Amino acid sequence: MPFHESPDGTRIHYRLAGSGEQGLVFIHGWCGNTEHWAPQARAFARTHRVLRIDRRGDGRSDAPPGGYDPRDQADELAGLIEALGLRDLVAIGHAGGTPATLQLAARHPQLIKANVVIDWGPDLRPLRERRGRVGELPTEEEGYEQVLAKRYEGFFGPHVDQDRVRGWAAVAARTPRHVAMANRVGSTQFSHAALLRRIEQPTLWINSTRPSLSFLRDLLPHAEQAWVIGTGHFPQLEVPEQINVLLRNFLGRLERGAVRSRG
Repeated sequence: MPFHESPDGTRIHYRLAGSGEQGLVFIHGWCGNTEHWAPQARAFARTHRVLRIDRRGDGRSDAPPGGYDPRDQADELAGLIEALGLRDLVAIGHAGGTPATLQLAARHPQLIKANVVIDWGPDLRPLRERRGRVGELPTEEEGYEQVLAKRYEGFFGPHVDQDRVRGWAAVAARTPRHVAMANRVGSTQFSHAALLRRIEQPTLWINSTRPSLSFLRDLLPHAEQAWVIGTGHFPQLEVPEQINVLLRNFLGRLERGAVRSRG
């Protein structure tokens, strides 16, 4: 079971598989783990290098008291990628993992040549209105694991096998409370709008609903938009075939130079 040791001694679990010139790094969302990308790993490892990472505090990675700001997580991910000798990756982030994914692209552009965002809604309110403002989770004594599991079950659509949903939720509920809270607070510490303006690479933005994405015209005008249907908040698990088709199409056009960067 491979681990990368960060400068502060935190061990970050990762999985690297596949072969090919093009590499992909998959970054899971809130209280997630590498298994959330299992369908994509199976589909793409035949043709690509596929790197999946348990973010700090999640999955099999260590869960120290601090270091959960997405900017710090991005630097930690960059250290792992560099240690593996990888570069020019396509970074694919889901939901609450997107801030770290885009910070990785903005802070370490030499490592990331394109981005894919899956089902994330940036908070575009002024920073002073959102800094540190997130709802509290119950304590362990108040039933933290049960509440988190129930909340997680609600992220999935009605068409998924409920035994699988309960299994995913039970694993998520094992996330230490301080990690779950720190990841929520961390995303309130910087301007999402400013981050989007810094993204230069080609970007595909995939949503599972049809909210207004008009903000992309101003903040990320070169981004492509796509939607999946028949799914909740975890399309990579619920409708993996749709996600894989969109990814393969985007990757193919990226290789042909048929996608736009900001420039």
